[in-house]
Amino acid sequence: MPGIFFKFDIEPILLTVSEEREGLLKLLVRVVNVVSGVLVAGGWCYQLVGWGREVLGGKRRGGEGILHGRMEEGGEGEDT
Repeated sequence: MPGIFFKFDIEPILLTVSEEREGLLKLLVRVVNVVSGVLVAGGWCYQLVGWGREVLGGKRRGGEGILHGRMEEGGEGEDT
């Protein structure tokens, strides 16, 4: 029978599995890293969504908001 044949001689591979228990401090550091990464990624997504709304919606972003909001007229802290 004509053709190209390959013959592989696969020998068993020795695999050593070891289990080590890490300290509580390493666990705490990993948890803090995961939480911080989620917060950073969420902030980036929030900024991208805001940018997308601004670009696609044609709305101009004002300086008003939770952090940069203006005081309402007649509100506290206003000297008139």
